[in-house]
Amino acid sequence: MNEEKIDKKIKESWEARNSNPTSDGQKEASWKKFQAEKFPQQKPKKWYYGIAASFLVIAATLTGVFFQKNKLATTNTSAYQIIENPTTQIKTIFLPDSSKVNLAANAQLSFPENFKTHRNVELKGEAVFEVKKDSAHPFKVKSQFTTTRVLGTIFKVKNLSAKHTEVNLYEGSVQLQVEGRDKNWIIAPGEVFVFKNDAIDIESFELFKEFEEAPLKDFVTYIQKNYGFELVFPDDISNKKITLKLNRQEPLEHIVAIVAQLYQYSYQKSNTDQKIYFAINN
Repeated sequence: MNEEKIDKKIKESWEARNSNPTSDGQKEASWKKFQAEKFPQQKPKKWYYGIAASFLVIAATLTGVFFQKNKLATTNTSAYQIIENPTTQIKTIFLPDSSKVNLAANAQLSFPENFKTHRNVELKGEAVFEVKKDSAHPFKVKSQFTTTRVLGTIFKVKNLSAKHTEVNLYEGSVQLQVEGRDKNWIIAPGEVFVFKNDAIDIESFELFKEFEEAPLKDFVTYIQKNYGFELVFPDDISNKKITLKLNRQEPLEHIVAIVAQLYQYSYQKSNTDQKIYFAINN
């Protein structure tokens, strides 16, 4: 049945119920009632999951029906999961394909329910991605005007504003696209792709963070800022120094084990309060 016939059927059905002349206001109210009965809309459902500090919110958008310009139109939007981090700490999540994401404070990540076959995510804010390799299903990160395409790698996307996005690459390779541009950009480890106010630049950055006889408290600050965990020591560290060279995406577990060995500590990680407690070995 074409749109003209559909319109005619709808109009006949409504007019059959509203044969008496009414004011414009009454007609509008009657039409809304008719819509509600004939084309009921489903309310979006929301699920709440606790990960780490129970901060994740996952929401799904469902199919809706609406009337626009006297034509019946149907929106068939795929269900999406939305993950938000309203805390002030970095939170680690795992996507359905086992890819790892360190989601920065106040960041938001969304992806479709059929993610395993369509590995497309959209980011608001900042996150570090450790992507599971799958050559048959490229992984794409949409962030405002830029899209980062990867097969399997470690990189960070910072969506600083509508027209300011930065992508740091730590391992592997990525291909970047910008809306309205025909060219693709490929960056190497140690490079950062910068899109700002329609200008594009590729800069370099240090892949390693080095501490040379640095105050241990500076190291503690670095770990909390980049990994979201506070290091708690059993004694005064104000006079302690540390010498250490780290890959900027070194797993936290490796770093903590090295520190424990350096100072002869044992340790325990608490995901509940985002702290790592060190203790003096007996």
